[in-house]
Amino acid sequence: GMFARLAGSLAIAVILAGNGAHGATYYVSSSGGSDLSPGTSPSTAWQSLKRASTISLQPNDSLLLKRSDEWIAEKGDALVLTNASGTLGAYGNGSQPLIQVSSRGSWSACVRLFDPTDLTVTGLRLAGCGAGVLVTQTVPATQNIAIVNNVFADIRGPMQNFLPAGSSAPAPWAQDWGVAVALAADNSTYGRSTMTANLTVANNVGVRVDQFYTNFQPGPGWNDGPNEQRMQLNVQGAQLRGNTVQACGYNCVEMGATTHFTVSNNVFLRDTPPDVFIYGTTDIILGNVDGTSSIVNNSFNRRGEYEGGPDGCAIDFETSASGVVVAFNTIYKSWGAGIMVFGHQTTSHNLSISNNVFLQAGCVQTRGDHGAIAFMCPNGNKANGHLDNNIFQTCTGVGSIEEAYNEAFPGCASNWSKVGNLIDSTDPAGRVVSEPRISVAPSLPSAAVLPVSALSSTPNTTFRYTLDGSMPTETSPIMPPGGIQVPWPGPVLAVNVRGYKEDFVPSVTNGVVLELNYQWPDPGRPPPPPAPPQCKGLPGISCPDCPPAGLPFKCPQGQRVDYIPANGDDGSCTCDEFCASDWGGSVKALRPQWTGATSAFPPGVASTCCVCVQATHFCPKPSPGSGEPCQASCHGFGIPNATAYCVPDDPYMGRSAGRSHQQRARL
Repeated sequence: GMFARLAGSLAIAVILAGNGAHGATYYVSSSGGSDLSPGTSPSTAWQSLKRASTISLQPNDSLLLKRSDEWIAEKGDALVLTNASGTLGAYGNGSQPLIQVSSRGSWSACVRLFDPTDLTVTGLRLAGCGAGVLVTQTVPATQNIAIVNNVFADIRGPMQNFLPAGSSAPAPWAQDWGVAVALAADNSTYGRSTMTANLTVANNVGVRVDQFYTNFQPGPGWNDGPNEQRMQLNVQGAQLRGNTVQACGYNCVEMGATTHFTVSNNVFLRDTPPDVFIYGTTDIILGNVDGTSSIVNNSFNRRGEYEGGPDGCAIDFETSASGVVVAFNTIYKSWGAGIMVFGHQTTSHNLSISNNVFLQAGCVQTRGDHGAIAFMCPNGNKANGHLDNNIFQTCTGVGSIEEAYNEAFPGCASNWSKVGNLIDSTDPAGRVVSEPRISVAPSLPSAAVLPVSALSSTPNTTFRYTLDGSMPTETSPIMPPGGIQVPWPGPVLAVNVRGYKEDFVPSVTNGVVLELNYQWPDPGRPPPPPAPPQCKGLPGISCPDCPPAGLPFKCPQGQRVDYIPANGDDGSCTCDEFCASDWGGSVKALRPQWTGATSAFPPGVASTCCVCVQATHFCPKPSPGSGEPCQASCHGFGIPNATAYCVPDDPYMGRSAGRSHQQRARL
């Protein structure tokens, strides 16, 4: 069923972590962890990404972030791993763990990987950074990197700089776009050949990003101003499959210096730049690529362009690609050409464009790069290849060859063979199911679901859908007549829908990214009762949910920490007064003055007159007998071999002596 498929796709982190059962597993929780903990179990998780960045992931190791937790970095890279192998993923229930960078004043990455090998990054939600996952090479070669089942949102550059035409800079590419997945070179490798082998980017969701993928990044730094130069990192064996990219701003997928790549089963939805880029933007732009490479079974829905800008194409052969196959794609209402074959000093050769469907592509662009396929041939460099068995529904619908394959200059397409193409044909083989129209019905949180349904102007359409980012196929689940029920709140997911009908060509894929990790208040229901405290217990009664001995420690409001040493010595503590502040809104810290026996106290505690409940806050220690706070502060002391309990935090427990309350605490 739908929920089983959804659960299966979201559980990939757990499955991958299970494959590394013989390695170490580290856990991180912003809501319940502590950097003083060992980090080797969910109950002893670390808290910060800074602490997680200190480990070295070995083959079969796993670093797992707790689902529904959030980490927000003000600036700089949030999580940095060096020479990592194994799995970076998630554990627990709920929505994807969120890593976010709140300041875009300088370049930063949500996850930065230096020289990874045999590493999988899965199940994360990355937002607000200059790069979602940035792979930085300081060595000549890396290999076997998989980035799967993640969500990238609001990945934008800190400033949208670009150089005007005719600039004296080496290359007019200093636009500083944010990138969901980027390969970059460190200073140490700049100017040297680098290679990444076997890269997989699959079943991810990108929404409101400048770019989704590039291996064409600045060399000695991302933001070096007018002297910035870009270098291509060589990639051999790249697979981009099953991803959904919605509202991408600029060149969504940018490939150069790549051999043996496959771009398949992806969905590009309504990608449009927020401002003008004078060189134009496109969904897929190809530089120097060769080998056995293909762009197959993808859906391009309404690629846009800033008003007045060039391009706005689904696919752009910008320079000198060789041997690339473009087949079985659907290109629907792109602003500029569905496919543009450009070229500069050199151009592309031996291309194959076959069995694609072009639906009103290139109808808005007024420049030379209009029409379903635009052949540009600047400087007289003519590309060559095969153009076979494609279906064209043109802008005017009158069978215009120019609207199907437009020659910006006479003879640009003369080196292409053209066989079996249908242009506005009445042949039944050219009938295409119309685009599905998706409806997300309003719902109250009490329903716990959002209904998603589809309609089509083609009668008797069967709708098939996916929830894993991929393009639906004839084997995908069929949408029931009343639509599907998407859990709410829940993880961020892409709902993609495609229409099928017997003896018709399937429709373009339409889709919507649902960010359902929030919940509106329901005015028709009373507020839910407060959740029971996670830490329960009374003195002498074990509390399995409490963290182990050692501070910091956070109990629910109205409870405090209580320690019992292994030797059973019940030390006595007189509480001079309560701390005035309620730090964090959940814990009232005590300022005890030690008066009991010292044999049970760990070293240093007997001479100290305070204990801190939270390491992030200081508890002033009172001067003996005066009640005046002294300047010294404490961070808390771990108590070896002790058991932690949460007990009622009652200021009137014990006996009252006028000037102060007395309270016994087990240490």
